[in-house]
Amino acid sequence: MRSGPAVAHLQRVRWATTLLFAATTALCLLFLAVLAVRTDARSRTNDLDNDVGRRADGLARTLYYDGGVLHLDALAEDDLALSAERLAVVRAPAPGLPQESHASAAPVARAPLPDQAGLDDIWRQVEHEQETVFVAAEADGREIQWAAAPVWDGDRIGAAVLVGADPAQSLAAHDRLVRRLALGCAALVLAAAAVGHLLSGRAMRPALRGLDRQEQFLAEAAHELRTPLATLRLVVETGGTSPARAPAALDEAVRLVDRLGRLVTGLLARARVEAGTQDVELTPLRLDQLVEQTVEELPDSTGVTVTTEAVVVDGDPELLAQAVRNLVENALRHGGGTPVDVSVTAGRIAVRDHGPGVPAEDRTRVFERRVTGTTSTGTGTGLAIVRWVAELHGGTARLSPAPGGGLYAELLLPVR
Repeated sequence: MRSGPAVAHLQRVRWATTLLFAATTALCLLFLAVLAVRTDARSRTNDLDNDVGRRADGLARTLYYDGGVLHLDALAEDDLALSAERLAVVRAPAPGLPQESHASAAPVARAPLPDQAGLDDIWRQVEHEQETVFVAAEADGREIQWAAAPVWDGDRIGAAVLVGADPAQSLAAHDRLVRRLALGCAALVLAAAAVGHLLSGRAMRPALRGLDRQEQFLAEAAHELRTPLATLRLVVETGGTSPARAPAALDEAVRLVDRLGRLVTGLLARARVEAGTQDVELTPLRLDQLVEQTVEELPDSTGVTVTTEAVVVDGDPELLAQAVRNLVENALRHGGGTPVDVSVTAGRIAVRDHGPGVPAEDRTRVFERRVTGTTSTGTGTGLAIVRWVAELHGGTARLSPAPGGGLYAELLLPVR
């Protein structure tokens, strides 16, 4: 399980990205929802006005004055009048006050019309505009949308046709739309948050893998450098306490420093290869000579026997040398201090110890990288590097029991 300040920071960034994604989505949806609500409200109002205005205009054209008498006969058979929700004709008598002269006989038209003050206001607007006007006036305790169209008597307005419609049904449909938009936007914001969280997690996987590679590199560097550094410290201390051995200690220290330099070069090369910033350059080399030189440089090589035959492979010398060191050091460490035999044949480096061996169920597991922080556990780090180097060269690594006891650790490579 990943842990540490860097991972915690990435998790905080992930949640911040999720919240930002959700907030941005919410703002966009809010803008679109407000636009949709306003557009719907305006559209419903326009539709209602168009309906009552069309009816009022049509009915006003069917009415006429003859000798000062307003004829209302057409209202009894006109479909616009029969289907009108609310209908009335108002005219101004001599005193100048409008009064109702006709109301639709349809059952829905029994609802009251505007009161006298409302009719007066409608009449004044019709006389002022001299065309169809739209007025919201209360009737029967509800706000009704009215259209009033003038009826001309010569050169003056003698009456007005009022057609009204109750916007309650349209408002109810509008309210349903608002509720559905609110629920839909909430669901979309939650979905956007979930998608944003998923996408931010996927986007951060490379960073988390980078942290894993960094921890792995630190663990493997500690694994590789621990032994030569301890040996270098011992050599320096020995040379400092015994002047007679100082020249030999100095030579040994220089050799160990050279080895450390090669180890660091190999570690950096491996880190760059794993990070994808550098390609492995495979060059022809004598595998037997590389193994012999690598074993000679080991500080505990006195108990190691090397048997080789001339083999040429394509490989990276630093990485192969690192793999050989890990094989031999693993055999020395876990073979109980018993002699270690190294053999090189065509495409095969075999390291045999005479220790207790490894159970069959664990022979694959020991090649896995098992790292916590910057420390390695078991033999996984060293042998994992061996397998990684083998696969990088198109080969493989394996463990098998040796005849008579012990264990074979093999690095198999394709030959030229």
